Amino acid sequence: MGADAPGFAERAIAFHKSADEIAAAARRKDIQDVTANLSRTLVQCVGCHATYRQDIIGKRSHDRLVEPFIGSHH
Repeated sequence: MGADAPGFAERAIAFHKSADEIAAAARRKDIQDVTANLSRTLVQCVGCHATYRQDIIGKRSHDRLVEPFIGSHH
């Protein structure tokens, strides 16, 4: 999904940078900065999952959707 989704790579990089800031603040033992960076990271998570979410479907729906691509020999 990531390589083909517009904006996904940029969001992934921002997420990782945000997570790195949590670690840096933890090494400094700066609880306020850990908390602030955790909050920013969670915002990154929620925003990405909201934008790039995948629908969960049942087996029948899945089979119906993939049938044209794989034929009836599954």
